[in-house]
Amino acid sequence: MAAAASTRSYGEELRHRSLAIAYVLWALAVFFIVFAKDGLRPDNVTHVGIGVYLALSVVAIPLLRRLAERYPVPLVFVAACCISAAVVETCYMISGPLHPTLVITRATGVTVALRNLGVDLALTLPAYVVIFAVVWTMVRHIEYGAVEVAILFSAGQAIGDAMAFFQAQPQMLLFLPFVMLNYQAMTLIPFIALRNRAPPAPRRGAWIRIAAPLVILPLIYGIVGTMVILSGKALGAF
Repeated sequence: MAAAASTRSYGEELRHRSLAIAYVLWALAVFFIVFAKDGLRPDNVTHVGIGVYLALSVVAIPLLRRLAERYPVPLVFVAACCISAAVVETCYMISGPLHPTLVITRATGVTVALRNLGVDLALTLPAYVVIFAVVWTMVRHIEYGAVEVAILFSAGQAIGDAMAFFQAQPQMLLFLPFVMLNYQAMTLIPFIALRNRAPPAPRRGAWIRIAAPLVILPLIYGIVGTMVILSGKALGAF
């Protein structure tokens, strides 16, 4: 029995590595095509900034683990994800903020730029609190590895956040890794830092592990996204 369990564990690890390699190759191809075609347009500059942030945020892992010794782990996870979400939202202010009227260009004054950023964060961060609380609940009830979180959760968030875009242009799903980077920058490092700081989640079947983030997260994004836009319009923020 021990030998069989070891074999299954090795086989699953091999599948995860194969999945990670396949995804990295896909992502590299997507980013090469996008940058070769469009160069350093604002949206590409945004993604460069997000990619740099994701790489640098690795240094926060020891800090997050120390904080998890003093504060509830779910609180640390949600707070860390929200901070990263604020960074991603800030990067997007030059290309695709919450609403087109909030975009920051070279002609935008400092006062207006800070106002636009403040409006964007004030409306989006409460929604992110809900989203990341749902993410934490999911990883506490279903066991996921870092590769699964990097791919499945970011895919679910990307599809949910850009649902209308992908419905209008389903062929753009081939370029999904370009959008997934946003959500990897938000959740991946906090997950890696804190996944062993809470009781282990039960192992579920493969279909449940795959379907849960790809179904639940788009639904959550659809709900909170609609509330954010309606709130912004009601408050005259746009």
